[in-house]
Amino acid sequence: MTHNLDTDTLAQSQAATNSPIFFLKLELDSGNICLHSQLGDIIFDGSTYTGVGQLGTIEGIEESAELSRSSVRVTLSGIEPALVSLVLGEHYQGRLATIYAGFLGLTTRLLLGTPALLFRGKVDIAPLRVSSDSATITLTIENEFADWDKPRIRRYNDADQKSRYPNDNFFKFAEQSADKQLIWGKNA
Repeated sequence: MTHNLDTDTLAQSQAATNSPIFFLKLELDSGNICLHSQLGDIIFDGSTYTGVGQLGTIEGIEESAELSRSSVRVTLSGIEPALVSLVLGEHYQGRLATIYAGFLGLTTRLLLGTPALLFRGKVDIAPLRVSSDSATITLTIENEFADWDKPRIRRYNDADQKSRYPNDNFFKFAEQSADKQLIWGKNA
């Protein structure tokens, strides 16, 4: 993945001391869930990200020059009951998730530059563990190449075409023409 870092983010990544911040955006049917790894609310990319202190862990981000399937595991720990009920009541599988990394000013605690995109993919599984005092959700997010492994079952007939495009008549006579005997080169 190509990373386009602005000058502020690049300078902070090379500084002797810095304050990193990670952003996680989950795009669900009921709305986006936007979290970050510091405290307070931060507006980034038109969305308000809520600070959860310790976001948890992000593991498995790897870069490769090959076009291959990769995944990232994000563990959200100590999460609010409202988020737990949202995950339990929402269809999350196949929804978009994006992870960004950036830096805060050491004294101002304001976002410096534009955070860099670390990973974008779709949520595969999100098991939930609840104990008496906390809840933990572990999201497995897979990149777009994971979709290549899924079979594409298509029938090239009128019924299959109509199921996807109801007004399309392209395959209307395909089944009839399959058994049609054509005689070429003779006068009838």
